[in-house]
Amino acid sequence: MKKIAFLLTIVLAIGCFPLFSQSHGPATITVASWNIEQFGETKSTDPVRLARIASVVKEFDVVAIQEIVHAASQGQDVVDRLTSELQNQHRRNYDVALGPRTGCTGGRVEQYAVLFDSEILEQVGNSTTIADDTSATDNMCRDPLVVRLKLRNTAATFTFTLIVVHTDPSPASALRRDLNALGRIFQTVQANNTQDDDVILLGDLNAEPIRFRGLGSVPDLVYAVPDSGTMVLSASRNDNIVFQWRPTGEDYTGRAGVFRVARFLGISEQDADALSDHRPVYAVFFTRRDTR
Repeated sequence: MKKIAFLLTIVLAIGCFPLFSQSHGPATITVASWNIEQFGETKSTDPVRLARIASVVKEFDVVAIQEIVHAASQGQDVVDRLTSELQNQHRRNYDVALGPRTGCTGGRVEQYAVLFDSEILEQVGNSTTIADDTSATDNMCRDPLVVRLKLRNTAATFTFTLIVVHTDPSPASALRRDLNALGRIFQTVQANNTQDDDVILLGDLNAEPIRFRGLGSVPDLVYAVPDSGTMVLSASRNDNIVFQWRPTGEDYTGRAGVFRVARFLGISEQDADALSDHRPVYAVFFTRRDTR
């Protein structure tokens, strides 16, 4: 009896501690991208849709969101409603790097946001947008958002820079322009990144990997989602997470995919499409294997 009581005491004592301490942190983190179609005042004030969106977002440590659309002053309100829902209903605290409004004549003006779990991650410096500066006619319609993150704990070595993108799908010449620009932008960010070599480009590319054009010419490029449909009601492969095998391959667990919203929430595909016509994509990275 004394032995059983002793063992029970040990189990209860262990249960008083979190699964990971601040000094060691999680062994992996999950990075995701989700184009939440026209995410603005209407969706963020609809309790059912907001709750469902938050239920999906909470599954990831980092989420790059595209298509935050709104009147000039409402972008912050939209992400504030989402982070409040995450905290109130799921007890997950996210900080936000919110980019400025970006767009061009004839294209949708939107904002990007990167939500990250503030208990395990922190932002390094300020988020910025970057334009391909070869010429005005070669610039992307929507400038990518660049955000650098690192783990809060001292044991983790994985720090990384995200490039969040949403290409212009039409006309075809605009998509070609954007994909070619992304190849130059990726390499520019990589070359200017003196503190860390791990650059991850993610978002709605409106193209499958075999049609990445200039982006596809980046050496050793890895596509986390090479052959799965990312749209809710079609087989199109629009969304992806890409990085160079050298140096980021050592951090990549090999686990990645498309997050099936309808299956996860137990709703119909039509109801999932009411949240967004895109499914999230994700990739999982080790936090303590980075040597470069």
